[in-house]
Order: sequence, then structure tokens, then C-alpha cells
Amino acid sequence: MLIIGYLYDIRSERRLVEDISLNLARWYVDYDIDEKIPDHSIFTKARKRFGKKLIIQIFEEVLFKCIEAGIVLGKEVLMDSTLIKANASMNSIIEVNLSPERYWRKLEESEVLSGPRGRKSEEGGPTPIGSHFKGGKFDLGKMGKRIRKVNAKYLKKRSTTDPDATLHFRPGTGPMLAHKVHVAVDSSSIITASSLNPSATHDTTKVPELIGRHEKILGAPNFIAADSRYGTQDCLGYLQGKGIRTAINPLTTNNRPGFFSKDLFTYDLQNDSYMCPAGKILTRKYKKQYINKIIYRAKKEDCLNCFLRNRCIEPHRKCPRTITRFDSNYCEYAELNLKLSIGKKLHKLRKTVMEGIFSEAKTYHGLSRAKQRGIDNVEIRATFNSNRVKY
Repeated sequence: MLIIGYLYDIRSERRLVEDISLNLARWYVDYDIDEKIPDHSIFTKARKRFGKKLIIQIFEEVLFKCIEAGIVLGKEVLMDSTLIKANASMNSIIEVNLSPERYWRKLEESEVLSGPRGRKSEEGGPTPIGSHFKGGKFDLGKMGKRIRKVNAKYLKKRSTTDPDATLHFRPGTGPMLAHKVHVAVDSSSIITASSLNPSATHDTTKVPELIGRHEKILGAPNFIAADSRYGTQDCLGYLQGKGIRTAINPLTTNNRPGFFSKDLFTYDLQNDSYMCPAGKILTRKYKKQYINKIIYRAKKEDCLNCFLRNRCIEPHRKCPRTITRFDSNYCEYAELNLKLSIGKKLHKLRKTVMEGIFSEAKTYHGLSRAKQRGIDNVEIRATFNSNRVKY
């Protein structure tokens, strides 16, 4: 019945039951013409009884059929995410009596707990927040969680209708309650993995899960293309550590318009320092261990009396010019892959393929706004939508 609703763009389950009871579509669900069609409430009961585990199995079975038909190889993968408006009104928002940091902890616990008794799900227990880069290794449970704005005021607001949805602000449309769906797509436009979490979380948080689900069926991909939101140090390090080539623009601090960019500063590998356009040296000051970033800074007197000061730093700034560098080659390797012909091809393909998939899902299959509430229920719908094949 859900497949019929999907194919004929019937987004209301009440209307779906009514249509099947009145036309010959009942034959496709193995009901005879004199048999009564089940009530619409059967969908809600089935979702609670089977959970998302069954939907993921169905998704994987469809993917196996695609592999058998030779239309998906899984060696070149595209990744992206999109927002799904929550089935909740902005009038349902209340102030949360928690600090933003404590709210994040509660939200993380709700992602891995299920049911009113708080059973742990198959994915494991809640992950504490902390440093995610130690000794050259990344903690996958904390990927993307240092990037979020832990002190943002909007994190102290939540919906009483759908507590799993978080506030998201988009220029032009304003604030909205939303979930975020993440997908991995083969270069043939077949979705190979999908997942969902609150909209306020960073895009990279679901990368290990997407790659794990893709590997389960198709093995590790050779190449991955994504936008710069996936170009964080931990995400690039995780993917490249698995031997995957990354056609991803590194996520670095934007240069200030009208001022000298980082590219004009020359790095001295032997002395581990930078030279500015005026010939002054920026020495290494300290390293942020949790993100593996090194800070270089010029002398205060050098910047104060520099004849190029107005082109390097703002007039009101008293501190000298600072340059940052990641203590690894992840960004350089990603930029190198982007210059390859296959990297350029996949990076260009990602824009058209991903936008087409998301546009189709929102226009024809009801993902512009969620019909269900709660992360698990919305993910079931999003995963069901992922079972799409275009010939």
C-alpha cells in the first residue's frame, strides 16, 4: 500500500486507503474486490511494531536488485544533506530549562534511546562531548560535534509537538523546525545509504554511518565528492584513512575581502614558520589539539609599524596578523583530488544529481514537510523514499 502511495504521489494515508478501496489498485496489495481494506491506523501500528530496521532491510534488498541489474557499482559516491520541515508549528516552541550544552547532551541521548523505558538502541549508548582528535586518531562518535554552536540561544528552544526537531534559520525563509536527512548516492544516481538527525547538527556527524552502510553492501568506494561542509579536518582524515580519495573543498576560514589572503604567506617547512608579503616572520605559537590546528602569529611591533598594515589587518585591530594551518596533509590531498579529471567530473555531477534527488523527493514524494513526528518515524519515511530507481 505504501508503494502505491509513493508511485501515485498520495501523501495522505487516509486518502491512500480510500483510493485503494475504490479502484483496482487493491489487486497489487493482494486484496480481492470483496475484501475490506485495512484502516489507515495500520500504518502507525506497523511503524511502531517493525521500526526502521525492517525498512532498512527492504532498502538493502532493492539495492541488491540494482547491483544484480548492473546499474550501480558503488565505487564513485556523492554525499549531501537536505532539510525536511518538521510536522510541528512554530507556536509549539517553548523555552528549555537547560543550558545549550546540556540540551545537546539530552538530544544525543534521545538519538540512541528508544521507547518510553529508555532502552538502548542497536547503535549504542550516548556519546559524551569532548576532544575528538588525539594521537593522530579521530573519535568517530564526536565527528562534527565540535563545530556546532553549543551556546546558540535557539538551542534553548524546543517543540512540544516534535521534541526531536531543532530550529534552523535560513535567509529568506526565516526560522523553522526541521530534521536533516543525509544521503550517499552512486554516480549512477542510485541512493546507497541514508540517515537522519536534527537539523542543528553538522553535516559530518552522519558520515561514518553512511560509509558503514555503503560498505556493508558495496564495499568501500574509491572516490567521494561532497561540498565544503564535509571538508572538515576530521571528516577528510576519516575518509582518507580508509583509502578513499576525497574530491571535497576543505572547510577553511574565509579570507577577508580586500586584505591579504593566506595564499600570499609563504610557509617555511624547515623553520615551521610563515613569511608575510612584507617579509616579516610569523612564528608558531600553539596548537589546538582537539582539531589538530597550529596557530602562527607575527610580532606585535612588526604589524604595528608595517607599511602594508592596511592591506593585511583591520585598522582598529591591536593584535598582530594570525595564520592557521592543520598539522596534516588532508586538505592538500583533497585539493589535489579536486584538480584531477575524475574529481572535477564528480564535483560537477554532485550538484545536478543531488539537487535532482532532493527536488524530486520534496516535490513528488512528500518530503518537503514530514508527515510523522520523531526521528525514527521521519527516518522511516526518508529511507522509504530512498528506494528510488530511475531508468
